[in-house]
Amino acid sequence: MRWKDSLKEGVALTGLFLILAGLPWALRAYESRRVRRLADGRPVFTVYANATFGTWTTTPLVGWTYFWRKPEPAHIQVRAGQPFVLRVTSVDVHHSFGIPQLGIGPYDVEPGRFLELELKIDEPGLYTFMCYTVCGRHHEKMMGTLEVLGEGL
Repeated sequence: MRWKDSLKEGVALTGLFLILAGLPWALRAYESRRVRRLADGRPVFTVYANATFGTWTTTPLVGWTYFWRKPEPAHIQVRAGQPFVLRVTSVDVHHSFGIPQLGIGPYDVEPGRFLELELKIDEPGLYTFMCYTVCGRHHEKMMGTLEVLGEGL
């Protein structure tokens, strides 16, 4: 009877290990597929909010890796009239996202969750997006730019 118990225990531990090891991979694959389906041929831009440096950035910030180097401020370019998807998330604290010149937002941005905005901007220009929630000592620096290019550019 003892070897059967050991076998059951070994199978259970192996199964548990496979589940725990495979779960992050499965979640990432699901998220990637969901984003592709959401995009439906449109460009997708992901913007990360970071209160430590007071910046919106398109550089992926995972865990505490943002201490390795200071991320570049976000600068997104799209063509006028081109639909696109803007995914916004926070890596640390609660933020709010808005583009005041376009009357977009403010929207709450919670750590670890994605705010997904489907946008189409017809008027060329340089628009500033910012944080509306006091999120830290560098809050006033939390700005990024959205550049909408004209038809011929």
